[in-house]
Amino acid sequence: MGADRHGYSRFVSLAYPAAPRGRLFRFLDVVLVAWVAGWIVYGFAVHRDIEGMQTLSDTLVRTGRAVDASSAALRPLRSLPFGIGVRIADLAGQVHEVALSAERSGNDSRHSINVLAIELGLAIALIPTLPLVAIYAPLRIGRVREVRSIRRALRDKRGDPLFLEFLARRATEKLPYHVLREVTATPWADLQRGSYGPLARAELKRLGFRRAERLTDADPWTDPAHPGSERTRKRAGIGGT
Repeated sequence: MGADRHGYSRFVSLAYPAAPRGRLFRFLDVVLVAWVAGWIVYGFAVHRDIEGMQTLSDTLVRTGRAVDASSAALRPLRSLPFGIGVRIADLAGQVHEVALSAERSGNDSRHSINVLAIELGLAIALIPTLPLVAIYAPLRIGRVREVRSIRRALRDKRGDPLFLEFLARRATEKLPYHVLREVTATPWADLQRGSYGPLARAELKRLGFRRAERLTDADPWTDPAHPGSERTRKRAGIGGT
């Protein structure tokens, strides 16, 4: 067992990956919030920059209106003799059409730029963030529910030996082998003889409870007279492996 300890530890970690600890979840929360906030800010910045291009459209609209005003000033010259007025009137009509076309192009481009700014801003803000949130949120919600259920059990069933055994067995399922060996040299033997304290404490620490040591300081579950001890449980015919 000692010679294969490291190889077996890697095998167990791959077969039963260790659940993230509370500190890791808090770190991931900060990283995810920073990631999402950064892309949202960048999306707003891109939206603002593209929206600023609407000034070109406004300039085109104003230019068209100015040209149209010039064409309107030429129309009264239609009354000039020798056909000059007719030619000026025709020229004024052409200028008027060009002015209207410029105004329409300016209004259309303004609308297109506004739509592009919104779509591109949303794409930059959401595409890099939504997949991560969709993957991480269910894991985080499940973690929160798990910790809340354990916290309620700690409050309502602190002296329940079955709850302590539950925590100890969860530790052997969730923690990698090398971490279990740091907690106790004989984790499964501890389960068989009802010594759940160290493993239960390790499971609470994995869940992020900072005062896990208070749970088993007195270690009443190893007391032969305690209802949750191995001897008492065997007499009652419950528990054990």
